[in-house]
Amino acid sequence: MDESISPQSKNTLKGIRLAARITGGIWLSLGLITLLFVIGEGIQSSQRNPNEPIDIFGILIIISYIAGFSGIVLAYWKEGLGGLISFLGIFIAGALLIIDPKLDFNIIFFIIAILPSVLFLAYWWDKGKYSNNSSR
Repeated sequence: MDESISPQSKNTLKGIRLAARITGGIWLSLGLITLLFVIGEGIQSSQRNPNEPIDIFGILIIISYIAGFSGIVLAYWKEGLGGLISFLGIFIAGALLIIDPKLDFNIIFFIIAILPSVLFLAYWWDKGKYSNNSSR
C-alpha cells in the first residue's frame, strides 16, 4: 500500500482482512471437524446396499465445499483469487442444495458460510481501488 492512502483507509483494509481471516479460520476448523465426523460415520456404516445408486448431488456438493474451503486457504495469500474460488465453490454447493429436493437448504448457514469469501473479495477490491487511485 502506498503512503498516499489515508490512515483511516489503511485501518479499514486491515479490519476487513482481519475479519476475513478470522471467519475463514473458524470455517476451516469447523470444516475439518465435520470432515472427521463424516469419515468416522462412513467407516462405521459400511452396511450400504451395493444396489443403491450413488447420489450425484451429494458428491458434487462435497466437491464444491472442498473447492470453497481450498479457496479460503488460498485467500490467505492471494485474496482475490482465493476469495473468488471460495465464493464460487460455496455458491455452487448452495445452488445444488436448492436443486436437490432430498437435501435441506438453510439460508442462514449459506450466508454465514459465504461470508469469509465476500470479505476476502471486499478486501481485494478495496485494496486495488486504493492502489489505483494513489498511482494517478
